[in-house]
Amino acid sequence: MPNTTNMLESLFSELKRQLHSHHSLNEHRKLRFIKDFLLSKSLE
Repeated sequence: MPNTTNMLESLFSELKRQLHSHHSLNEHRKLRFIKDFLLSKSLE
């Protein structure tokens, strides 16, 4: 287990950047986007 949260902060930064570029998504699609984003990162 890493001693720092750098990887997690990096992941959230990328997610925020992606969400910002898709700002017109409604709430349902935004949640789906987040779910798919996290799922794709967990498979890497």
